[in-house]
Amino acid sequence: MIEQSLVFLLLVLAGFALYLVRRPDVGPAFIWALAWINAFATFLLVKVGGDSHSAWVAPPAYVLGSLFPALILAGALSYARRTIPTWLLPGALLWGLGRAGLAENGGTAIAQALSLLVEPGVMLAAAWVALGPARGSAPALMPRLLPVTFVMLALVEGATAIS
Repeated sequence: MIEQSLVFLLLVLAGFALYLVRRPDVGPAFIWALAWINAFATFLLVKVGGDSHSAWVAPPAYVLGSLFPALILAGALSYARRTIPTWLLPGALLWGLGRAGLAENGGTAIAQALSLLVEPGVMLAAAWVALGPARGSAPALMPRLLPVTFVMLALVEGATAIS
């Protein structure tokens, strides 16, 4: 029972994130905080479940794991004062559901390969978007480091997909 409650809570949090990101008064720092809360919640889910491939942990872990790069990209778009596409976060949730469905039907390797093919690319897109404001700014260090951190996150996304 506690497992289902935890999964329900995490999915409600994901829905709340979808709602908040669409609000015009929400800035990039808040969206990135949601991304990291999502990553931490996924980590807790896997740790509480004991194994990322256990029956009740894998589906929400795939869904929430796919949401992280999309939230990073949404934050980068907000940072660059660009419009966040309405399809970005629902698309990430559907992507995660598709990967979870594959994993549930014996396609764990395919689900991991799809993660390796797509999610680091989303992080690299965030780096590219964040590079725009960095180019136009004074030579301050922080705006120039932001795209570099997203490239490093893309490497981490790829490494976790391989492992």
